[in-house]
Amino acid sequence: MGRHETVGEGLEAFTVRRRQRCRTLVEASVAIAGLEQAQRHHDAYALVDACHQQMAEPA
Repeated sequence: MGRHETVGEGLEAFTVRRRQRCRTLVEASVAIAGLEQAQRHHDAYALVDACHQQMAEPA
């Protein structure tokens, strides 16, 4: 927030940075749920791991 002149500008910058990351998380969650429902647990594990790795990276 300290890099922006107003709170609004800071929040907008945060939103822009996080939007794609959140979209990826939601899409991966839907895919994982589908794999789990299809009893394709082993396929879901790789996607869960990939999602965890991506979410652990700094935004």
